[in-house]
Amino acid sequence: IGVGVLVAIGLRALFGALGAELPDSPTIVSVRTIAVALAVGVGATFLSAIVPARKAARVPAIAALRDGADAGPATGRHRLIAGAALITIGSIAGGTGLFLTETTTSVLAAIATGAVAIFVGVTLLSPLAVRPLTAAIGFPLSGLFGVSGRLATQNAGRNPRRTSSTAAALMVGLALVTTTLVVGESVKAQFRGTLESSVKADYLVTEDVGMGFEVGVADQLDSLAVTDDLVTFRYDQARIDGDVRWFMGTDLSGVGELFDLGISEGSLTEFTATDPLLISDNESRATGLGLGDRVTIEFGSGMTADLTIVGVFTDDTIIDEPYLIDRRTWDAVGARPMDDWIAFSLVDGVTTAQAAEAFAPLTERYPQADIATFDEFVEQLEGFIDQALTVVNVMVALAIIIALIGIANTLALSVFERTRELGLLRAVGMGRRQLRRMVRFEATLVAVFGAGMGVAVGLVFGWATVTALPDTVTSTLSIPGQRIAVLVTVAALAGLLAAMGPARRAARLDILAAIGA
Repeated sequence: IGVGVLVAIGLRALFGALGAELPDSPTIVSVRTIAVALAVGVGATFLSAIVPARKAARVPAIAALRDGADAGPATGRHRLIAGAALITIGSIAGGTGLFLTETTTSVLAAIATGAVAIFVGVTLLSPLAVRPLTAAIGFPLSGLFGVSGRLATQNAGRNPRRTSSTAAALMVGLALVTTTLVVGESVKAQFRGTLESSVKADYLVTEDVGMGFEVGVADQLDSLAVTDDLVTFRYDQARIDGDVRWFMGTDLSGVGELFDLGISEGSLTEFTATDPLLISDNESRATGLGLGDRVTIEFGSGMTADLTIVGVFTDDTIIDEPYLIDRRTWDAVGARPMDDWIAFSLVDGVTTAQAAEAFAPLTERYPQADIATFDEFVEQLEGFIDQALTVVNVMVALAIIIALIGIANTLALSVFERTRELGLLRAVGMGRRQLRRMVRFEATLVAVFGAGMGVAVGLVFGWATVTALPDTVTSTLSIPGQRIAVLVTVAALAGLLAAMGPARRAARLDILAAIGA
């Protein structure tokens, strides 16, 4: 509970550092919080002990008197059946979500149910993979470090259930982190690719405060010698077919020079209507409205206009509202007279440095204006995704820390249980340094095993999540190989760190006392 309070304070500071400041309020530790923490902690421990207690009660007394313990098979028949059944159920639930359901909510709910079942199923069956995987991972250690590496590999695979149980928390943590990374990188890849295909503007100007620009800002930008084509975008609300909807306004005759809206019907320039309106493809299919139809819009100013649909657009990357009207109509009906963001291109031959020099007086006059190149704009948006990923990964990092504590505890218990064995190894010539190395390598193998299993499960979950998300969010699977490799490396180093204490204790054992234990 005490550590939880400290973590809460740290998380508040983290959110503040990431720009997501939480409301200022005192840290409250209520009686309910303490009661729930005790109930969950003690209750979970009690439930976790039921199966080991029943298993211990069934051990014959003669067998218990023998030195050492029989690890038994990697997994029993009931465990095998339960694990296979859960993975099957999880796969069916995930497949149903991916291919048989339509709404995003039901898809994600089905995948989440399947993910929980698969997590538990993989945990139950993971002992089957311990010996072959630890042997493969430990093969280089055997060649490089001789007997220490060979014994560490054998020890990691000696008790598959213990190894898999020790690595389970790390597996879950790395699976969640990998899933988050895959989804985040896929969204970023889709986002950048879509923007690169639809945006032809050199610069995009946004406003940090969120109040919009005065009309004069766009006029001053347009008057500069370095700027060429320029369009502004505005947002407002209006009543359309009885419902209050958001819509956008821009210069329809000029927007095509800076953006590719994916016009599937009609045109941005070749129309005769004096009251033009663009409608999104999704809105067109939902309402049945099409080219040439009239739409009655009641604006916030109280004015009403009948607009003619002159085009249907499919790319909603830039135009993220279903209706786009012309700037002249916007001004005529008295809609909100503020520009929300601006896009423009540079005159041919003008460099970024020359443009920045020309923009300097304007940015001094309007410090809230963020004039960014296309690459800078994309990096800013990707930074928001990275911030969200950072928050998620920090939360998961707490689970990974708990997993490493579990590895350290398991190794400490293992050293205690193998006191005589360690003493015999020292008696036949193993040095203290070799013994410490053996224990550290054993922890590393456990950590890498858990990390590898977690990454494998996380890649599957990441693919499933990306497939389940709408194409407007992402349809591109991007695997951040370098970042995943860093995660596995960090897990291996953390395993080494977790083994420091048990390794020192093993090396300090008195040989004669250990043999007589």
